[in-house]
Amino acid sequence: MGVTNTGNVLFWRVHLGSNGGQPLTSSSPVSACKLPSEVRTLCPNPTGAAFLGATSKEVFIFQERTLAFAALHPLIAVQTSVDVMSVTNQTTDTKVEQKLKFAILGAAITETVLAVWGADQVCLYDISSGTVKEVRSFARDFVCLGAHGKVLVAVRDSSLSVLSSQGVAGKSELRIQPHEGLAVLMDNHRNHCVVGTSLGVLKLADLDKVDGKHWVRSRNVKDLAQNFARLRSAKVNIDGTFIAVLIEKAGDSKADSSVYVWDTERDSLMSFDCQLLGSHGSPFRDTKGAIRESSALDSKPEELAWDAKDRRLLCVHLRHADGGRGIATFFPTSEKGLLLNSVVQSTTNVRGLLLGCAAPFVYFYSGSEEQQGKLGVVKRVLPDFEGSSLVDNLDDCKTVTHFCYYSALGKIAEAVNAVKTPNASAVWNHLARLCVRGGKLEYAKMCLAKLSRADVLADLRAFSRTHPDPELQLGHLAALLQLMDVAQSCFDGAKAPELTLELQKASGDWNGLLDTLSSSTADRLRRRETLYSMAVNDVTFGDVDDAVKKFSDANCDKFDVPRLLLARQPSELRPYIDQADDRKLFGWYGHFLETQGLIDDAVDYYRKAGDLKSVVRTMVDQEEEALTLVRASKDKAAAFQLAHTLEIDGNTEPAVLIELYETASAYSSAIRICMENGLDEKLAQLAQKCEKPEMLTAAKFLEGKGHTDKAISIFHRVQT
Repeated sequence: MGVTNTGNVLFWRVHLGSNGGQPLTSSSPVSACKLPSEVRTLCPNPTGAAFLGATSKEVFIFQERTLAFAALHPLIAVQTSVDVMSVTNQTTDTKVEQKLKFAILGAAITETVLAVWGADQVCLYDISSGTVKEVRSFARDFVCLGAHGKVLVAVRDSSLSVLSSQGVAGKSELRIQPHEGLAVLMDNHRNHCVVGTSLGVLKLADLDKVDGKHWVRSRNVKDLAQNFARLRSAKVNIDGTFIAVLIEKAGDSKADSSVYVWDTERDSLMSFDCQLLGSHGSPFRDTKGAIRESSALDSKPEELAWDAKDRRLLCVHLRHADGGRGIATFFPTSEKGLLLNSVVQSTTNVRGLLLGCAAPFVYFYSGSEEQQGKLGVVKRVLPDFEGSSLVDNLDDCKTVTHFCYYSALGKIAEAVNAVKTPNASAVWNHLARLCVRGGKLEYAKMCLAKLSRADVLADLRAFSRTHPDPELQLGHLAALLQLMDVAQSCFDGAKAPELTLELQKASGDWNGLLDTLSSSTADRLRRRETLYSMAVNDVTFGDVDDAVKKFSDANCDKFDVPRLLLARQPSELRPYIDQADDRKLFGWYGHFLETQGLIDDAVDYYRKAGDLKSVVRTMVDQEEEALTLVRASKDKAAAFQLAHTLEIDGNTEPAVLIELYETASAYSSAIRICMENGLDEKLAQLAQKCEKPEMLTAAKFLEGKGHTDKAISIFHRVQT
C-alpha cells in the first residue's frame, strides 16, 4: 500500500508462487480511497489483515472485504460502493440502483425480494416491478441471511431458522450442535441451503421442509486436507446434490489449491488440485485425457459458482501465480470423481469478482472495454462455447453441455445420443472443434463423421499411416480445422519440429518459424529460405522496407533488392547502391544507367566496380583515351574489348591490334593478324608464347614461306 500527499491511499495485492521451480512475484491494484487530509502514519497489523492510518486529527482502520452480491438468474444484485446496491436483469438488460443508510455487509435475492443488511440492520426491497422499493427494515441478530420464495432464512451462531417478512423467527429451527462449531457462512440456491461452521462441518437443509428436527445431510470436511484452518467458501447446486467447497490451510494462511465437492446423495467427497492447470497453451490434456505436466502452472481457486439451471456444471475462477486469471469448468460424477471439463486461458476478460454462471455465460463484476473501463456486471462466454454462434440458442447450449458431460465420463454412445437438435450440423461442427481442443481425437473423428466430412477423415487416415502417434494426428486434425494454436501445442508436445515448421509456414507465422529455426543449429540452414519467403510475402503486401531488410538477412540483397527498389521505389535505388559499397551492385547499376543513355554516370559506376571492359566499350569515339587506359591498367578484358572494336573498325595499325591481343593473352588472334599482314618476325615471337595448336599453325605457316629455321625452332618447342 502507499499514500500520496493529498490523502489518497492506494492498495495492491502481491501474488507469490512458482512455475517450474522458479519463484514468481506479481502485483495488481486492489482499490483506493481518499482521507480528509494528509496521512502521517500508515502501518499494517501483525497479521496483515488490516491497516492503520493516521492523520493529524483522526485514526482510520482499513480492512479489505469482498463486495456483497447475490444472484438468482437472471437477476444479479451487487454492491457498487459502501452504501449503494445495484440490481441488473440479464434478460432485459436493465439496471437499477438503491442507496442505503448504512454500510452494506451482505445481500440475498429472490424473483421479487432483495434483502440487504449491514452491521445491525436489514432492509427489504420489492423488485418485482423492475424498480427497487423499500418495504420494511428490522434489526439484525444473525450471521448470514438467505432468501427463498417469500421467506427469509437466517443463520445464527448455532441455528438456522425461517424468518417472516417482519424479521420474526418462526417456530421451525434447525440446531447446530456445540461440537460442530459456530456457523460462519451460508449459501442457498432455490430451496437448498448449506451452512458451514468454524470446525469445518457442512450442513444441508431443504428450505421447503424445515421442520425443526433434522438437517438433510451433515458432513465434516476438516479431514479433507492436512493443516485445515477454516472454510473459505461453500456453494450448493440447484438441487442440493453437490456442494463445492474451498478451504484455507493453517500456518501460512494460504488458500488451498484444491476444489472439493461433497456428493450429498452418496455422502462422498471428491477433489481436484488446480495446480495441475495452466494459464498458457491449449489444449491442457493429451490424447489419453491426462493433464500435461509441461503446461502446469501454480493456480489457486478464488471463487465458485454452480450453473443456474444445470446441476452438473461447476465454474471455478482461478488465480495463477503470475497474476493471471482463468476460468475452469468441472463435472462432479459419482463414477470418476471431479472431472475437469475445460479451461479458458489467462486473460483480462475474466478478471474481477465472479457473480454467477448460466450457460453459455459467466458473469463478473469488473471493468471492461464495453463499459469504457467502468465497473459493472459483464458477461463472458464459457470455454465450451467460445467462438461459436450457438450462444443465442439455449437448446443448442444444453446439447453441448450434455455432450461434454458424457464425453468426460467416456460414454461415447450417450454423448452421440445427446445431440438431438434441428441445428445439428452447427452443433456437430462446434463439438468437433471442442473435442480437438480437449484432446479427444476419437470423439472429434466421430463428430466429423456425423458432418459427413469424408475429405478431412481421408486426409487424417493418410497422415496416420506415416505418423502413428495420436498426438501428431490430433495436431494434424487441428490444423485441418484451422485451430493453429492447438496444432502447434500438439506438435511441440510430441517433439515434431518438422511438422511445427510446416504448420508455421502454412499459417504465415513467420516470426514463430524463425524462432523455431533459431533454437536449433541444424535448422539454421533453412533460415535463408524462410527469410526469403518472408521478404516475398512483404513485397506482396507492399512493405518494401521490411522486405529489403529480410532480403539482406537472407544474403539475397545483391540480386533482389535492386530490382525491388527499381520497381517500387526508384528514387531509393541510387542511395542504396552507394551505401552498399559492393562491386557487383556498382556494375549492375552501371549497366542499368547505360541502358537509360546516362553514359557518363554509367562510366563512373563501371570504374567503381573495376569493370574497365565496360568503360572501354563506352569510349567508342575516344580511341586514344581508351588505348591509354588499357596500356596503364593491363586489363585483359578491356584490352580484348578494345582490340576487337578497333579491328572491326578497320582503321587501326596491325601493330596496335597485336599489342592489345597480346595484352589480353589472346595469342591466336594476334597470330592471325601477323599472318594476314606478313609480320613473320612478330609471328615467330608470339608462337613461343602460344599453346601447342597455335604453335603448330605458326610453324607450318613459316615453313611454307621458307623460314625453315624459325619453323624448326617452333616444332622443337612443340615436342618438348
